[in-house]
Amino acid sequence: MSQGDFLGRINTFIRDLDAAPSPQCVRELLVKQLHSLGFELFSFQKFAPPTGVVDDFYVTTYPREWTKRYVEKKYITHDICTVSALRFIRPYLWADLGQPSDLTKEQRVIFDESKQFGIVTGASIPAYSFDGVRAQLSVASDMSAEEFRKLFSAHRHMLHLITAYVHERLEALHFYEGTASKSKLSRRELEVLTWGARGKTNAEIGDILSISDETVTKHFHNICVKLRAANKTQAVAKALTHRLIQP
Repeated sequence: MSQGDFLGRINTFIRDLDAAPSPQCVRELLVKQLHSLGFELFSFQKFAPPTGVVDDFYVTTYPREWTKRYVEKKYITHDICTVSALRFIRPYLWADLGQPSDLTKEQRVIFDESKQFGIVTGASIPAYSFDGVRAQLSVASDMSAEEFRKLFSAHRHMLHLITAYVHERLEALHFYEGTASKSKLSRRELEVLTWGARGKTNAEIGDILSISDETVTKHFHNICVKLRAANKTQAVAKALTHRLIQP
């Protein structure tokens, strides 16, 4: 693709995207654009700290049977591609995430099962917002790793821009509205979490903040609900990971 073709194509896409009146129209434009680049299989997911993934799939062309299995078995919790979305800034190939021996048992299962549905190799492109909401476009294929690498390399910059502008347009349409605020903690809850991160017991936190042990326990219960954490330890870990508190 020549520089002129590239600029013309992305300018047309951005113009149509800016005119899209709804998230559904954004989806349709995304599908059309990716298909025109040769990517038949893809997914777009959105994330929000500190709970991680908000939606399993915003839009996807993966086989229905695979997406159903993926959601029902909660593969999103272990999928190395969704985990990587929280630490990568630039586009990356799945093949560059490591050797099979580097993956956990759960991650190997996901990759092995996905191959049965034509998802053999792929790449992902992250996007970010100032308020912490993130998104990731993943494109996949049943090509060999080398063939896919060539296709991805040819359109890498286009995919990066597409992801960024789609993410931006969805924000403008208030599609993400509330996803981050739903998990916001109160000032007191942040204080409780901070002392918990410093190794203090509930009784010690109560003494420091001049509140009862029972009140501290209630705060931790509410924190776990908001952060979707199984317990106090996991809540502290999530808060630290997403920089909600400083230890």
